[in-house]
Amino acid sequence: MPVSSSQAILKWNFSKILLFCFAASQIVCGCVMVGETKSKGDNKISLFVDSKVDSIRLFTSPSLLNFDNQQGVDGFLAKIYAVQNGTPKPVEIKDGKIEFALFEGVVEGEPLQVWRYEAIDLKTRMSNSRIGIVYDFQISWDSKNKPTKKAAVLARYIAPDGREIRALPVVLSLEP
Repeated sequence: MPVSSSQAILKWNFSKILLFCFAASQIVCGCVMVGETKSKGDNKISLFVDSKVDSIRLFTSPSLLNFDNQQGVDGFLAKIYAVQNGTPKPVEIKDGKIEFALFEGVVEGEPLQVWRYEAIDLKTRMSNSRIGIVYDFQISWDSKNKPTKKAAVLARYIAPDGREIRALPVVLSLEP
């Protein structure tokens, strides 16, 4: 028995509605609420919850660099990757701060210099690479407080709750 054209259209519309409902339910189920549910208007739907930094990785230029074209080295390039356990790619630092400390030779005693970057300042240094979010720094030291033989660089993340997470220190030679 042949199907009338009105029945065929009805079946087609029903299939489209069913497909749309299925796709919409998959999207909604994949989202999570971010923020307190008690307050009104502050919630937003996001595919990821706020990131928490569990460790950081420090990568530096292989040697010290001359940024001012005057005799002698005066800094280095650094990259920081923030890692959250259970997340395959580095994450954004949304709060807390990153601190670099420069030491003579080894990481002990008082640092020669310290550089601090608050989370709000990190946004200008943030970029997205193939492996995830990276923070780029060009760090120049004061000529009065510079290392003489080797520069030991320590990077650490200080969370708002006071937790301190240190990257493995990097030692750079001043001499070729």
